[in-house]
Amino acid sequence: MREDDKVLIDFCRQQYREFKVDDWISLSHISEQLKVAALFLKGTTWYKRDQELGMVCYQWGLELKQLPVLVKQYRFDCARFSGMLKKQIQFDGQGFKL
Repeated sequence: MREDDKVLIDFCRQQYREFKVDDWISLSHISEQLKVAALFLKGTTWYKRDQELGMVCYQWGLELKQLPVLVKQYRFDCARFSGMLKKQIQFDGQGFKL
């Protein structure tokens, strides 16, 4: 796992447990990958933070319909990201079974 992937996964895992809109907003300048991850996670049923992520994406001016373009632009691998994050959340004993 690349270091930037690990940082993103760790952040999203922590936010799954205790979501803070301000944490997302304060880090938005660091990585476009974070913005794509937020938009992707907003569109999932398993992350369970749709409302909160909606607020984050709204503040960033992002809409779910932009996801395909952003995924391509920033080479964001949704399946890989999703799989890694789900494994970490499951490892924590939080949420769902894979």
